[in-house]
Parts: sequence; structure tokens; C-alpha cells
Amino acid sequence: MKKLYYFYLLIIPSIFISCATISNNNNPPYSYPDKLIKTINVGSGPVYVKTSKDGNYIYVSNNFSKSISVIKQSDTAVVKTIPVGNNPNGLAISPDGKYLYVANYGDDNVYAISTSDNTVVDTFYTNDVPHSVVVLPNNKYIYITNTVVDTFYTNDVPHSVVVLPNNKYIYITNMESDNVSVIRISDGSLVKTISVGDSPREIISLPSGEYVYVCNLGSNTISVINTSDNTVSSTIQTGIWPHGLAYIPNGNMLYITNERSNDVSVINTSNNTSLFTIPVGNNPKCAVSLPDGKYLYITNRYSNSISVIDLSSNAIVKTLSTPEGPHGITCSPDGKYIYVTNYYNNSISIFGY
Repeated sequence: MKKLYYFYLLIIPSIFISCATISNNNNPPYSYPDKLIKTINVGSGPVYVKTSKDGNYIYVSNNFSKSISVIKQSDTAVVKTIPVGNNPNGLAISPDGKYLYVANYGDDNVYAISTSDNTVVDTFYTNDVPHSVVVLPNNKYIYITNTVVDTFYTNDVPHSVVVLPNNKYIYITNMESDNVSVIRISDGSLVKTISVGDSPREIISLPSGEYVYVCNLGSNTISVINTSDNTVSSTIQTGIWPHGLAYIPNGNMLYITNERSNDVSVINTSNNTSLFTIPVGNNPKCAVSLPDGKYLYITNRYSNSISVIDLSSNAIVKTLSTPEGPHGITCSPDGKYIYVTNYYNNSISIFGY
């Protein structure tokens, strides 16, 4: 079966840095963050972004400069640059907020950083090419895409990981072998290997844990796995190259970014049927919804924009301009700010009210 690979050209343009500061307005004039407040210079090739549990700090992985930029939210400035391994990529905050985990896929390891003083306190060695990190709610284990820390072994090129809400099983997509490994956390045993579509990438669980959804980038489908018997109960057609997933619990809706067809597929998870698509920008990558579930933000990497979707109408209500190459996206815990990494611009943009 033919595998799909794609590469990105690094462009280093000038950095625009705004002189504005974040307002602490408790009564914003708009219902969603839509104003560019500031663009901050970070390292080279920023990919992913996370906020601290209290929202006071923002962490950015800089893929080419081997560093993490730490930004203080109150003054929107980089307060520290932490040297890490080669090609830092995925980020995860521990449930208690005490540690930031960084997957260094160039070194096959994961760094643990203390958020109290932003220093590296531990290193976990893995197998080949760790990409992203997930920390279990019990704060006892970390899981890394493209490998699992010294315990669980899967098939070819594991890519993404999801932990069921019951904290008993993890599901790992294996990009080369076109399947999903199901692993029991208590003893690390392989429970089952489930065949899915071609080149599976991102994976997400419903809050109930009843179903798991897998993006099959190579076959333009979503595989729906019933976790009660670990079988594929449904296969849903999407746009071209499905990549990112965002679940909206207040409407039982799953939103999938399609990189090559430049749209978002919307699926009703109550009956696993495809409802419609929403055209967005060029090469949509990642998605995040506000905590209240009213708006969805989509990064469009090649059109240098963010599509803001009103989830009550599933219509784009605004398109926000960004510097070059918006990729990773997250929001503050209170939903007042949106943080976006600009891969080709070596910066992060902050949007607010």
C-alpha cells in the first residue's frame, strides 16, 4: 500500500512585533477573541503551543532552534528560553501543572521541565522519533506518539495516542502498518491490533469513552472504533487528507480539518454520519474550540489565516490574518485569548478582545 509523505520548506521572513499589551477587560465588547494583540518573536520553526494550568505562562516548542520559549501572559514577553533536545515537537502539561513534557524527536527522548523554575529535571529515553506527548490524569505515566516510554511496543511508526476516560486503555495509531494498537495500562499488554484506513494520523476519544475516532490521511476516511469490542463499527468519508480533530460535546459534533480539500468535515457522533463540510482556508491544520463550545478556530497554514466558525450556525463569521504559516493553536483556560504558532515566521500571535 502506498504511503503518503509531505515536507515543508522553511522560509525565514522578518518578524512583526506589536507594541500592544493584553487588556484585563472583564466585560469584552465581542463574544469571541478576534483582535490581534501582539506577535512575539520566538525560536526557529515554532510548532506547538500549550498554556500553564493557571494560564499565566505560554510554552512554545521551537523545532529548529532546540528550545522552548516561555512567555509570561501578563506582559506578553519571552521571559526565558529553555534549551532542550533536537527537534522539540509535542508538548503536554501534567495534570497537577507541575511539569511540562517535551518530545524531542531528533534525540528519541522526552524532557521533563519543572514549571516552578523552568528547568529540565529529568529525561526519558524512548524508541524511534517521539512526536507528541500525553500525560495520564493520574499523573503516573506519560505517553509519546511514535513510541511509548520504555514499556509498550506497537507496530510500525506509531503517530498519535489517546487515553480512554476510564484510564484503563490507550489507543495508538501506527502510520506505516495502517492499524491501531490497544494497550492495557495496568500491565502494558497488547490487547488487540485493529486494522483501519491508510496512514492513520490523529485520534480522539469521546468523553464517554464509548467510541474512538481515527483520521486516515491516506484513504480520506474516519474509522470509528467501538471500544466495547475493539472493532471498527463505521467508516466515514471525509475530505482530502484529514488531519486535525475537535469534538464539541454540547452538539455531539466532530470537526475534522482536511489539508488538501481545504475544508472541515462535520460528523454527527450520535449516529456517525457525515453532515456537511465547511470551506476554510488553504491547508487547514489544527483546531480548537472555546471552553464554552460556541466558537471553533481553524489554522490555515498556507493562506496565513484563522477561520472562526460560529458553532450555532456552522458558518465562518470572521477570518483572522496571521503571519506566515499558522500551525498549532490553543486557548487560555478562561477562553479570553487564542495563541497561534506561526511556523514560517518564527513567532507566536496572541488574539484577544
